[in-house]
Amino acid sequence: MRRGSGGVKLLGAAIGSRDFTTEFVKKKLKALDDVSKALREVNDAQVEFGLFRGCLSYNKINHLLRTCPPDLLEDALGKFDDHFQSMVADILRVGCLAEDQWEQASLPVRLSGLGVNQTRVTAGSAFVGSCALTKDLVAQLLGKDAATYEPDGVSELLVAHEAVTGNLHDFASLCTEKSVQKLLSPSGMKIHSLA
Repeated sequence: MRRGSGGVKLLGAAIGSRDFTTEFVKKKLKALDDVSKALREVNDAQVEFGLFRGCLSYNKINHLLRTCPPDLLEDALGKFDDHFQSMVADILRVGCLAEDQWEQASLPVRLSGLGVNQTRVTAGSAFVGSCALTKDLVAQLLGKDAATYEPDGVSELLVAHEAVTGNLHDFASLCTEKSVQKLLSPSGMKIHSLA
């Protein structure tokens, strides 16, 4: 555990104020930028994309998304997505990806996308999934009744999810599911229309 002004770093997660979390994320972005420069030296688009998708993109910050409430990461999510969009453009050897091209690349492979997850889209499902899996332990640590405990912000995230997808979920029933993050994520949902 490392302490900083306004928060602590515990098991690789930032716990604290918005300023502390923002500073923590800036360091993550710097490290990601350093790695992406090394990726450019591979000079093989297929290998670069495999490494990017398997090791660098969403996988590099999944732990952060699962442990920090999305509202604390709001500014950072856009920066991560911009960085990932730029990396995909570099791999494809194009100057930049237009927004519609980036949206297409972000679709699952089964829907003719590249399967590149956008953090702003998946952050809520990652956080709710983590909360559902750890609910009993967290309730015990906080001295709360596990049967009624619900982490702050989860109900708002589920309401937002319903507004976008039309799928209604309640936290108690999600806690009985095995793969909540996958169930709530865009790639795990059945998409009826791309319009």
